[in-house]
Amino acid sequence: MKKLVLLIATVFMFACSGEKPIPFSQAALNESFISFEEQPITLQEVLKKYKGKKVMLEVCASWCKDCILGLHYVNKLKEKHPDAAFVFLSLDKTIKRWKRGIERFDFNGDYYFLKSEWDGAFGEFINLDQIPRYMVLNEEGEIILMRATNPQDPKLDAALN
Repeated sequence: MKKLVLLIATVFMFACSGEKPIPFSQAALNESFISFEEQPITLQEVLKKYKGKKVMLEVCASWCKDCILGLHYVNKLKEKHPDAAFVFLSLDKTIKRWKRGIERFDFNGDYYFLKSEWDGAFGEFINLDQIPRYMVLNEEGEIILMRATNPQDPKLDAALN
């Protein structure tokens, strides 16, 4: 009975969040990232890889204490939602530091380096003002959860269902 009440409360909370699926702006989709292989790739190309899957985007950096502390909970979300894709968008200052952070903290997912940092079209579109920042996209690549700053936020888990 407790599980049923919790499930209903979680669904209700998500349904009442007021967020409707919204597409990324064309400028955000054209934002250039760097792949782990150090090749340029647009957000649109990244999202195309995951069409048909729910995606959790995490904007983070290896120097961000809250990002690192949240990894444990992100890994729990991965276990709970194995069909979802987990994509990390880094705000590290250099590619070298970004790659070192991936190795050091044993990130598990797909990684991209945001070379425009906070001020590009992507950051502007999502009103990026702090990290970590978690977002969930539906199977069509539309945003269904725009702003979560804690990986334990029940809205994040509900959006991945």
